[in-house]
Amino acid sequence: MGVLAPRERFELPCPGDSGFRIHRNTGLCDLGRILGSSATVISMAPHHAAMQVRFHGRDHNMEIECDEGTSVREALAAAGVLASTVIVSHDGVVLPHATLLNADVSLLVTTVSSGG
Repeated sequence: MGVLAPRERFELPCPGDSGFRIHRNTGLCDLGRILGSSATVISMAPHHAAMQVRFHGRDHNMEIECDEGTSVREALAAAGVLASTVIVSHDGVVLPHATLLNADVSLLVTTVSSGG
């Protein structure tokens, strides 16, 4: 008589249907086709929404569009304002130039005077 494999580690394939579906419709293969209005778009790229930043004050009155996550310093540069010459505030609170903006906002720009 031959040696048999232990039953707890080896089982012969069942000829009947196990109910396990080999092919599943995940929708991932449909990402390249034109999507209908109810489809969800999957993207691995970071999404940067555009936002409006308004600078106002005695010497400044302009509006720019920039990406979400732009710093106050970067927004000032995009508006052509030298960051070292101004203080920026929002609702009475002075903002560090490293502050990241994440929504449409109106900022007060105050020119700093210096000299002797």
